[in-house]
Amino acid sequence: DTMMSQFAQDIKSRFAEDIRKEVRQKALLEGIRQGRQEGRQEGRQEGRQEGHQEGHQEGRQEGRQEGLLEGEAKGEAKLLLRMLPRRFGALPKEITDR
Repeated sequence: DTMMSQFAQDIKSRFAEDIRKEVRQKALLEGIRQGRQEGRQEGRQEGRQEGHQEGHQEGRQEGRQEGLLEGEAKGEAKLLLRMLPRRFGALPKEITDR
């Protein structure tokens, strides 16, 4: 009777230890899953922010460059409109109206 009871206690202890191990493993796997999910979300958010900042900066840079080129072109056109009449006489109205 004592042997059976000791055997039953050993089985009960092993079963309880197996359950504890399984619960720990499931908790660990769930923690890993949640950590990965949070990491992906944070990574996506940081990526969007960096992309937005880079896009904004590139847009400003392109805008400045386009503005400079446009300004240069207008300045050159004005200079030509002043120089051409001196060299060739009065320009036709359709050219000066542009």
